Amino acid sequence: MNKKINNTFRVLVVTGPRQVGKTTVLDSLMPENMTKVSLDDETLRKEAQENPKIFLDSYPTPLFIDEVQYAPQLFPYIKMRVDNDKTRGQYWLSGSQLFDLMKNVTESLAGRAGIVKMNSFTYSEIKQNTEKEIFDPENLKQKQYIDVNETFERIFYGGMPELYDIPDMDRNDFYYSYINTYIEKNIKKIKNIGNIETFKKFMRDVAIRTGTTLNYSDIANDVGISVNTIKIL
Repeated sequence: MNKKINNTFRVLVVTGPRQVGKTTVLDSLMPENMTKVSLDDETLRKEAQENPKIFLDSYPTPLFIDEVQYAPQLFPYIKMRVDNDKTRGQYWLSGSQLFDLMKNVTESLAGRAGIVKMNSFTYSEIKQNTEKEIFDPENLKQKQYIDVNETFERIFYGGMPELYDIPDMDRNDFYYSYINTYIEKNIKKIKNIGNIETFKKFMRDVAIRTGTTLNYSDIANDVGISVNTIKIL
């Protein structure tokens, strides 16, 4: 996480898929004087939705609001506050529902928020080798040989932190639960998905085509739905 963003913008927004470690990283970087609230808590969520001004009055800045997408009512009030106070790093906002979150950021916090997108672990992070080196032809260093079988194994296994935090966890069980949670908590709130199994088939078909040219007609034929529906999805 680049601390320069926090020192440049009045609001720091961290987005990314569920369970990639957004909250964990921000927790580790929180200043001692920062307050944290999570809108996963239904009581706090209801308060933020129904009385956004009173909610913000109740928590002094700097303030970290986790899962902020659950209360879009907060964004106009955050905008007014940071417009009246130019202090950097006043609010940290994180959320997993990327479309909802970025819509509110774009509408209310454009030019006021620095945005960081987190994804799953990279290969270097999995190997715990995060040192960044600039290529220097006069000072070449011997690099570790990467076995091709290990490379494909890592691709197949994925980079979700929990799989490495709990080595005994079954990969198939994890992703089955992850996809179902993703559909229930994210997709169904954005689109009126009628047939869940068809949507899962769509996801698999798109995943298989990673790195190829996008062809709406081919996907529509494979999934069994119209081209227009594929474009909407």
